[in-house]
Amino acid sequence: MSDEILDTGATGPQGNGERPQFLTVLCILTFIGSGLGVLANLLLLVAGGTFAKMIPGGLGEGLFIWLILGLISSGLCLFGAIQMFQLKKMGFMLYAAGSGLYVVVNIASTMLMPSYVEPNWTGVGLGIAIAAGFVAMYNQNRPALIH
Repeated sequence: MSDEILDTGATGPQGNGERPQFLTVLCILTFIGSGLGVLANLLLLVAGGTFAKMIPGGLGEGLFIWLILGLISSGLCLFGAIQMFQLKKMGFMLYAAGSGLYVVVNIASTMLMPSYVEPNWTGVGLGIAIAAGFVAMYNQNRPALIH
C-alpha cells in the first residue's frame, strides 16, 4: 500500500471532511443495538417492581442497580455513536467508556447471580468480544473524526 492510502489525514479518507462509509455502518449498527439497550432497560425499570416479584429467591432485589448501570452503559454508547456520526472526537471516548462499563456490569452481574441460577458465561464472552470488536473498529476510524 502506498503512503497516500495509509495517511488519511484529519479530514477523513475522502479528504473533504466526509464521513467514511465504514464509520456510517458502525454508527447505524450502534444506533440499533444501543437504542434497543436503552429501551429495554427503561422498560424493565418501569416494570421492575412487578418483574422483581416474579423472580423467586430474591434475584429481583438487586435488579434496579444493574438496570441503572445498563441504562448508563447503553446511553453512553448511543450518545458516543451520535457524536462520532457527526465526526466529533469525544464520541469515541464516550463509546469506549460505555463499552467498558458494559463489560464490567456483564461480568459482575453474572458473578453475583444466586447459586440456583446457572451463569451464561458463553453469552458474557460473546458480549465482551462484540464490545471489544466495535471499540477496535471505531478506533480504526478515529483519524476521520475531525472536531
